[in-house]
This record gives sequence, C-alpha cells and structure tokens, in this order.
Amino acid sequence: VVSAAFAQKNPKNQAEALSWLADAIKEFGFAGINVKAFIGHVRTALGATNPAVRTAAVCLLGIMYLYMGAPLRVFFEGEKAALLSQIDAEFQKVQGQTPPAPTRGVRKRSEEQQGGEDAADQEDGGSVDVEDLLPRTDISAKITVEMVNKIGDKNWKVRKEGLDEMAAVISEARFIQPSVGDLPAALKARLGDSNKILLQQTLSILQQFATAAGPGVRQHVKTLGFPIITVLGDSKNTVRAAALTTLSAWVEQTGMKEWLEGEELSEELKKDNPFIRQELLGWLAERLASLRSVPSDLQLCVAPLYACLEDRNADVRKKAQDALPVFMMHLGFNKMSKAAAMLKPTSKDQVVALLEKARSTMPAKPAAPKEAAPVPDSSETTEEKPEAKPEKSAQKGQASVAKKPSAKGKDEEDKSGPVFILVPNRKELRVKEKKALKWNFSSPRDEFTEQLKAQMAPCVAKWLHEELFHADFQHHIKAINAMIE
Repeated sequence: VVSAAFAQKNPKNQAEALSWLADAIKEFGFAGINVKAFIGHVRTALGATNPAVRTAAVCLLGIMYLYMGAPLRVFFEGEKAALLSQIDAEFQKVQGQTPPAPTRGVRKRSEEQQGGEDAADQEDGGSVDVEDLLPRTDISAKITVEMVNKIGDKNWKVRKEGLDEMAAVISEARFIQPSVGDLPAALKARLGDSNKILLQQTLSILQQFATAAGPGVRQHVKTLGFPIITVLGDSKNTVRAAALTTLSAWVEQTGMKEWLEGEELSEELKKDNPFIRQELLGWLAERLASLRSVPSDLQLCVAPLYACLEDRNADVRKKAQDALPVFMMHLGFNKMSKAAAMLKPTSKDQVVALLEKARSTMPAKPAAPKEAAPVPDSSETTEEKPEAKPEKSAQKGQASVAKKPSAKGKDEEDKSGPVFILVPNRKELRVKEKKALKWNFSSPRDEFTEQLKAQMAPCVAKWLHEELFHADFQHHIKAINAMIE
C-alpha cells in the first residue's frame, strides 16, 4: 500500500495512505509486516515537502512504537533535531501503553493451529521481536590490547582517553554483539576507580553497552552486573544515582531472573554498608512488586533482610520494613516465619512482630496477562444464525443460564480481596520518574488519564480499577461508594 501510495505524486493520497495504515495496524496487529521495508517508506515520508505527509508519518510512528518500543527511535536518530523532537513527543503520548488486541483478521483454520507461537502472537496483539531486526556489529576486533591497557593505566588522563575511545566504538556501532573480548575485565576494574568522574563515565559506558548489546548482555550479569550493585555502596549521592540508572538499563534488557539466581545478591546485602543496603532494598522492593514469580534462591536473601531490620542506620531499617511485604508476597508467611525462628530470642520477637505487621499489608501478585480472544472470520459470523436453528439456540440458552451462577461466584470471589494494595516506594518512584506528566491543566487530556490509570493499576483491586475507569459514570459512583465503605 505504501509503495503504491508513494508511486503517486499527489501528497493527499500519500497522507491518507499513511493514516489508513496506522488504523490497519491497530485493527489487524503488527505480525507479518516487513518492518525494514516499512521503516524505509516512513523515512521517505518524513522527508516529504508536504507537512500533511510528514504529520501522518509521525502519527504512524507513534502506532509502531506501541509494538516496537524504544529501539524504533534508533532508526531515526539521523533526522533533524526539530523533526526528532516531534517524533519524541509522539512516542511520549503512547509511552507505557500496551498495543491493542487485533479486532479484525483471518480465523485460524483449526483449533490445533491456535497453539504455540500463534497463541503468543494473539496474546501480544501481533507484536514483533525487534531484536531480530537489528543488525548487530561485532566490535571485538576494535577492542584492541592498546585500548584495554589505556583503560587500566595508572594515569587518570590515559584511563579517560581509553574510556572515551571505548564509548566512541559502541556509539558508532549502535547495535553490537555481546562478545567484546577483554573489555568486561577492564571495565570491572574501573568500577572501583578512586576518580569519581571516571567511575561515573564507566557507569555511563555500561549503560550504553547494555542498550547496544540488548538481551545478549545477560551473559555479563555475573561479571559486570553485580559489580554495578557494589557501586551502590558509594558515599556520593550522584554516584549511587548513576549506578541505579545503569542497573535499570541492564535489567530492562536481561529481566530479573539472572539477578535473583545464585547467592550473589544475598552476599551484597550482607555487606555492612548502609548505603548499599538501603539502595539495594529499595530497588528490590520496586522490582519484586512487579514480578509474578521468582527463583527459589530469593530465600537466601531473607537472613540478610532480617539483619537489616536491626541495622544501626534508621534508613536501612525503614527500607527493610518496606521490602518485607514484597518478599512475603513471593515466599509466603510460613517460610519467612520459619526463617525467623532460627534467630536469637532477642531478635526473633522483634522480627516476628514486623512479619505480622507486614502480613496485613502484603500486596497481591500481578495478574497474568489476558490472552486475546481469536477474531472470528466475517464469513463464519454471517453463517451462524441462531434464528435459523431454534433447537440449538435453546441449547445455547440453557448452557448460558447454567454458566451464570459460576460467573457470579467468580465475580464475588474477585471482590473478596483487599480494595487498596500497598506497594512500597511507589510514591518515591513517581517523584523520581522523569517522564511523569505535571498535573497542571484546565481539563485533563487523554495522556493524563492514561498515566493515572497506569499508576493506579498496582495500587487498587482489579475490579475497582475497572470501575474507576469505566466509560459509564454510574460505575464511577459504585467505585466511590466502595472506597467510602
């Protein structure tokens, strides 16, 4: 469609074709699209002289961002600053939203064909694995012995020169293969650099490295990832903040599994350093709250967590208490009580009391993502006419009546849990979040509503959340009455 549209000279046809495509992607999903060729056409549209064509191209990019995420921007970093700011503004509008499930499409020929990968495609609305589209460069040949020696030199100026060269190599390649020779050992040494400027530069390079290497960076979690956690023990706030930013960049690519497996995390918590304890506990409370399951090795962190509850530093004790409900959400009250029984009598009473308190504020685990229902074929829909077969209609009616009590029971069961859910550190996280919109307006725009909806999702029961943001205001009144009660 895009090829045919741009074969014509009429800019109106081009703009309308791009707008039609944006709607089609939302209706049919993103699966099966030749993304590389697609991006090439969009880039051509962005360079059009007609403003309507450029605007339509930017809007189309916003829809594509729903399915591709942050890597999409990399393909357009060469555009002019003014155009890039328009693209960023469009991306910001859909930031944090999930792609809609397809509402149109061809039904699979048989139920058996709906399993496996097809079901996964339906679940995420036909999203695409962006990692398969990115051409990754092998930079191992550019990591020379001379560069590694510079990074490890005694003279800080020479070390900085080596780090600058390393940053330039990664920046030039954009997307790299995770195999980088002797570089991990060299960068690990710089995470202990006494020069704080070089330490922060190393953290910046590691953040850049994670983004460029993608999910493949998980092979370096043990060698480079945990040394980043060690930097959280630095006495300077700016250094710790840089370390947390770098840590988040790595987790965004690797997920949490690699970090929670093994005993490395518990060993970091055992260190008698108030800074690393409070920063790491706060980070864990935030991350664990969003996970549905964790490796069993998380149990190893319970003993040092209890030690943090009795730490001399008040901030450490506060962070440990905030983390208790989230640990309990995954490990269960019984396991944590058994671990507390192993403590000394003087410590045991205090910890058990805190466990009882945490039990009442324990959040519910995040719900599993809903699987999108298969889209019926229009031809099949027209053929199924209940009026033509009254006997089948009667059977269906009986079946639906039989199912109503169970559905009602399920609704009652869903509403039996707590209305409000305490999620540790959510307020602090919102304050720190750079992308949060400022609440200063005469009437709220759609993006403000979407932001509030996303922020409230983990804090209230699912049924209450649906009532609060229902299209019918009568549901809003029900939700308010439920909160008042």
